[in-house]
Amino acid sequence: GVLERPDDLLGLEREGGRIAATLGAAARARARHARRLVLTTSACGACSQTSVADVVGRFGRLPPEGEPQRFEAARLFRLPAALRSAQTGFRCTGGLHGAALFGPETELPRCVREDVGRHNALDKVLGRAWLEGWIREPGQLVVVSGRLSYELVAKTIALGAPVLAGLGAPSSLAIDLAHRAGITLVGFLRRDRLNVYTHPGRIR
Repeated sequence: GVLERPDDLLGLEREGGRIAATLGAAARARARHARRLVLTTSACGACSQTSVADVVGRFGRLPPEGEPQRFEAARLFRLPAALRSAQTGFRCTGGLHGAALFGPETELPRCVREDVGRHNALDKVLGRAWLEGWIREPGQLVVVSGRLSYELVAKTIALGAPVLAGLGAPSSLAIDLAHRAGITLVGFLRRDRLNVYTHPGRIR
């Protein structure tokens, strides 16, 4: 919620083991007033997080279920294979998580990123979407390779995608946040089955 436009970020500079970001005036003002969201840890709980209400208050609820925000279950069944086929790092190491952003009505991901941390992988996708102007574009969905945590739901809300699907299980706090934010949360996504935990009306 600090960076809203690409020109909010004026530059990046390496300082030893850190990266310093230079912000424009509007982004600096937002940063001073924003409560810190520490969403890049490997934890799947709410450590150092603002509350569920704060996340929903900052980014708002997703549009209600209905056209054009409907998704075919048959299409979802094919997305884990599409994610895996794009995970070149995982094929080499077996040790990286993946996150993918899919556009409307396609089984080819717009963007796939990998990282040791699931949250970092989705951060990379979110950054690409921000640069490309895909934030809150209708009909997008996010697929991640592992469990579904509160932090991943919060990032999906920031992206504005109405569906977050994962190959693993969701935490109870992830389900609560997805329910309150209007996100359809899909877990245990396989080639022939899935569990829908919140807002099932989007899945046909």
